[in-house]
Amino acid sequence: MKIGEVGQSEYTRLSFAPMSNFRSFDELMVQMADIPKTCMKDKQASLFDSLAGGQSNSLILFGAGPLGKQALAGLRSVGNEPKFFIDNRESLWGQRVDGIQVLAPSEAATLYGRSLCFVVTIYNSSRPMKQLRDLGCVSVVGFPALYWKYEQEFIPWSCMGLAHPMWDARDDLRRAYQTLADEESRLVFLEQLQWRMDLDSSKLSPPSPVAETYFPADIFAANDQEVFVDCGAFDGDSIGSFLAQHNQNFAHIYALEPDAQNREKLERFREQLPAAMALRLTILPYAVGEKRAFVKFLSGDNVRSHVSAETGNAETECVPLDELFAGDGPTGLPPTYNKPTYIKMDIEGAEPEAIKGAANLLSTAKPVLAACVYHRWEHLWEVPLLIDSLTRDHKIFLRRYAEDCWELVCYAVPQSRLS
Repeated sequence: MKIGEVGQSEYTRLSFAPMSNFRSFDELMVQMADIPKTCMKDKQASLFDSLAGGQSNSLILFGAGPLGKQALAGLRSVGNEPKFFIDNRESLWGQRVDGIQVLAPSEAATLYGRSLCFVVTIYNSSRPMKQLRDLGCVSVVGFPALYWKYEQEFIPWSCMGLAHPMWDARDDLRRAYQTLADEESRLVFLEQLQWRMDLDSSKLSPPSPVAETYFPADIFAANDQEVFVDCGAFDGDSIGSFLAQHNQNFAHIYALEPDAQNREKLERFREQLPAAMALRLTILPYAVGEKRAFVKFLSGDNVRSHVSAETGNAETECVPLDELFAGDGPTGLPPTYNKPTYIKMDIEGAEPEAIKGAANLLSTAKPVLAACVYHRWEHLWEVPLLIDSLTRDHKIFLRRYAEDCWELVCYAVPQSRLS
């Protein structure tokens, strides 16, 4: 549908009117049917300029961390050089980050609060956005709208996505919704779809407590003989949460981490554990996927290190979990503990391939599975559908542990482990 087919005023209404809250999947489908896909595409392209109030080329970035640096690089590539960074870390005030001066938020608000657009480049953005508004800043926008405008530079590599492809995936959306096992999961799913269409965070329910990430007591019960496989183990942060829940009551932990720098952190983490625990933590240098292969890997990028044929700066061995835990497993794996009871995956978008590589384990050993589904937007519905196609013994749940779409986890829990 184009402007000439509906008239300018109706096209503008469809493109820019606020989305109403919907309370059921059918209401969502009706709303999507009422808005042509071309209107959604125009909204994506124009939303940032609308929110920026005429200052879309006069920007200050709030947050000089990895996300802020990513935003800076993308903006530079299109010739939109931000004026300043601001950051709450006093140690950065007066310094330069990637060539951009860093100001204190109060100073920037006093000097530029009415003349520049402040873009919050922090994932949990509600507090910094309120901080800026309380300081008197007129134009305050979250980074997702900016990334929508410059989609060629940011999407999908920033864990962001565009809404209009959902119009062609409506059958998959319905099927994925029907796989979910409880009302909270279905609410999370619906709210995520709505947020991805209008980026209005005020319509989202509060996230689940961060402390429950990967270990939600309302979904599955702890096992005192747990064999925990941590894919994307990073520096041991999730293993620390696992140990806090299980203490000494577990069988074994396998930490898979292909990034050499992160493995050094893991080794230091293990060295600090009591000897009895350290003996039951095996660190393996593998990425996980559907097939065994050597793959290009972006190493040294902290939490965002990932398999990437385009930007990889190292090579790593990728193995399927079905092969890794078949028989006695590879050299170095204690054969007594070769059947996982719980698999966690936070692997920067490679979750579908890793799940396919664990299909036999899911159907035979029946472990709990926790897979992140926020690295690529389509994983919200594709991962539940994939799990449902591989095993019917598992119930599927969704939980969100941060603002907007971040830290969104899909759980697959066998009947025997349900709380």
